[in-house]
Amino acid sequence: MRIVLTQIETTYDLELLEQQFYTELGIAIRSYRRSKNLSQDYMAKKLNISQTAYSKMEAGKSGFSAFRLRHIFKLLGIDPRIIIAPILEG
Repeated sequence: MRIVLTQIETTYDLELLEQQFYTELGIAIRSYRRSKNLSQDYMAKKLNISQTAYSKMEAGKSGFSAFRLRHIFKLLGIDPRIIIAPILEG
């Protein structure tokens, strides 16, 4: 029984870490987007998604695919390591 409980606890911890990662990533992306004076609507159109979907990504309520992240970093003109490294180290 303890093994199953440990697996559940580990899965739950990983889910929390993943949610925290997406939240921090969204906050950082929002900050860079605003510093470039780009709107969520602009970003959404460039990514071919709705503004609502983009807003959820920045709010950490939806994950980022690797393809979308790459495109976002390209639109913002930044090296992904600038945003991701501090989150992973944090």
